[in-house]
Amino acid sequence: MTFIQSSKNQTWLLPPDIRNIISSDHICYLVDSFVDELDFTDFELRYAGAGHPAYHPRILCKILIQAMIDGTRSSRAIARCVRENVVYMYLAEKLMPDFRTISDFRKNNGNLIRDIFKNTIYAAREVGAVGLGQLSIDGSVVKAFASNNSTVTKGELDVIDDYIDQMLKESTNNDELEDKQLQQCRGYDQLGATSKKRVKSICKKYTNKLHNSEEKRNLQCIKNLKKAKDESSIDNVGKFSLTDPESRFIKNKKGRIELGYNTQLTVDHKKGIIIANDVCQDRNDVH
Repeated sequence: MTFIQSSKNQTWLLPPDIRNIISSDHICYLVDSFVDELDFTDFELRYAGAGHPAYHPRILCKILIQAMIDGTRSSRAIARCVRENVVYMYLAEKLMPDFRTISDFRKNNGNLIRDIFKNTIYAAREVGAVGLGQLSIDGSVVKAFASNNSTVTKGELDVIDDYIDQMLKESTNNDELEDKQLQQCRGYDQLGATSKKRVKSICKKYTNKLHNSEEKRNLQCIKNLKKAKDESSIDNVGKFSLTDPESRFIKNKKGRIELGYNTQLTVDHKKGIIIANDVCQDRNDVH
């Protein structure tokens, strides 16, 4: 039996066009042309002048949209695709942004991503893909990036908040002083043995973070704690996550209770185009 001859060590005689490797009907061409028509004037004005050159938002938008289509959420996985996948190489115009650049762009430009979503609807309407004659709304639970074990009750949250205030004032990491401070916290003596143990563990973790990390992370720790306090005042639930305070315990499709969000999608029946989306904390779709 004969086999097709390979050329493992043969170099390219001419520089190849990467589009010759991608099928002509691949959706990446639609992504490419769609993003090229968007207006990035505000970004270009923001980055005008001296300084280190930045990746054009056009390139980052292209690879993020393609990642959404492929169901790839991890910024590290997207960065790996840019290095190894010819489709992403084409959309990235042969540049290789690292995962931190991709992650920060996605985190800091939520409004831009929402505007891009709106433009997909406008584009679909122009070609007659959206009819608006019949719409369907449905919800789906999305798991939060938080552990079920990283939750505290409202009483524990009050104690932790009081402790952090004292610790920031005295700026100490001494175990004896920590025990003394905890005893002085309002409500600590009313907690059960399990709650006291959990509160001590969380306080020690916050203490280590605040003393041994950069100021930006310190502010994030305090911000998360404040957010959890705010959530406890507006929503009457038993437990709150210190990692993702806005998440709620919701039953997923497998019947398991976990921290997550209720996502809502509105779809047009003509071509199945998503025309609206929302994320809420409701445990069910009654409202």
